[in-house]
Order: sequence, then structure tokens, then C-alpha cells
Amino acid sequence: MRVLLGTRCGDRGYRPLTDFSHQHWPSLCALLDVPTDTRIPSYSTCRCVLQHVDFAPLVTRFNQWRQHFIPVSAPTWVAADGNSIKSTLTDYSAADQNWVMTVSAFTQ
Repeated sequence: MRVLLGTRCGDRGYRPLTDFSHQHWPSLCALLDVPTDTRIPSYSTCRCVLQHVDFAPLVTRFNQWRQHFIPVSAPTWVAADGNSIKSTLTDYSAADQNWVMTVSAFTQ
């Protein structure tokens, strides 16, 4: 959750996302229903978790959520914007790069 919110607020990279958590920890705890005395995960924990996330099911769930709130019919125009999160590329020489992306879609 903190990665999604932090990225949408312009934080790119593990350290800025951790800074976002420090700045908004009480609100994040309330949103996630966890005690406020819970330790804030470090940037290295955030990095390790993101490197092991299987994004295919996450994308599927996101699309299911989006279709529930934003139904898109065939003649609807959708503007999309994608950004890679800084410092998430792990294999520079791979043909298919494995960086973490955020994608926004807008429609009227």
C-alpha cells in the first residue's frame, strides 16, 4: 500500500518510499488497521519485498478493481501514462527489462 500511495505522490526509489512512510505513518497505520507502534519497514526491506512480488496477479486484481469502479466501453478514450520506479532495475543486460512500473489511466 505504501508503495502505491508513495509512488502516486511522486516518490521514486526505495529510500523516498521509506521517507514517505515516515511522513505518513499514522495515516498508513489507520488505513491498514495496524498499531501505530509497528516498526516502519526499512528501504532494504521494501526493496527485497518488491523484488519478489509476482506482478501478474497484482495486475489482474488491479484490472478487476478498475473495472468495478471505472467501467470502460468500446468507444471510450483512455489516456495512459507509465513510469518506471527509480532503482528497481536488477538485470541491465536482459532483453526484457524487469523494472517496476506505475501506470495511470484516465478517462472522462
